Amino acid sequence: MKVFLIFILFVFIHNYVCEKPDEKIFDGSEATPHAFPWMVSVRFNFLNTLTRTCGGVIISDIFLLTAASCFEGSAMYLTNYFTIKAGIHMLTNGNESTEQISFISHYIPHPNYMYNGLLNDIALVRVLPPFKFDTLSV
Repeated sequence: MKVFLIFILFVFIHNYVCEKPDEKIFDGSEATPHAFPWMVSVRFNFLNTLTRTCGGVIISDIFLLTAASCFEGSAMYLTNYFTIKAGIHMLTNGNESTEQISFISHYIPHPNYMYNGLLNDIALVRVLPPFKFDTLSV
């Protein structure tokens, strides 16, 4: 019983007393706002909860590339729960003046991608509505 209490005390101290890590990228700095307009946030919202966020890159007004692993598990069947946000600087801020929201029309994972693996972890995604490049300054 004493060992269990010591373990619980350790977990409490670790989670609530220890200093929280710095939220910056290690040895990095924040990018200039909108310096990379081709970057997008691929977001999986299930039951009004953001459960997964992946990055992506715009390759045309209707296509983007992202990781195939973004669609692992039940997410591969629930593409209507994904939103694509382009033109944003901060993932947590909403309604930036340059923000564009699109949805997944369909996606094509690399034919040799094995889920839960790293090889060939890429997917082509078609979005609707198309991105407007005049707003994104690409």
